[in-house]
Amino acid sequence: MEIYLLRHAIAANRDPGKYPRDEDRPLTGRGAARQREAALGMARLGLEFDRIVASPLARARQTAEIVADVLRAKDKLEINGLLGFEFSMEALDRWLSGMPADSRILLVGHEPDMGELAAHWTGANPLPFKKGALCKIVFSRAPEARGGAIEWFLEPGHLRAIGGAAE
Repeated sequence: MEIYLLRHAIAANRDPGKYPRDEDRPLTGRGAARQREAALGMARLGLEFDRIVASPLARARQTAEIVADVLRAKDKLEINGLLGFEFSMEALDRWLSGMPADSRILLVGHEPDMGELAAHWTGANPLPFKKGALCKIVFSRAPEARGGAIEWFLEPGHLRAIGGAAE
């Protein structure tokens, strides 16, 4: 199984007057544009996913929608509360254990969750996921604690450069 961890792109600042509920904070225009450039890098890398699973929070959902659009995979997009406020590594492990062993799944979520998942699955220290960073973790069987290996970790600027965007 291949699991890809993507932190959402740049979102609006917390503003209780404008966004009384944190889960409603959207991507900024700059964040959406940069994520589209990064998604072009994902396409250029030849990445394909069986499922694109996003947190229900607006910023993660919008990030996943951009990736799904660029990769022409809108039919693979789903929203899952396991990546939102109900985040639990153990619950996510159980959910993923029901997936086919050859699955390629993109999980779009938040920090510190993405870094902690990478640490949980590989035994490494938590990775600092910048907004828009992407990590590939491979498993010989279903995801479980210390059962995976990081194949690569790309900062958002790397993805944009691969996609042909000028820095």
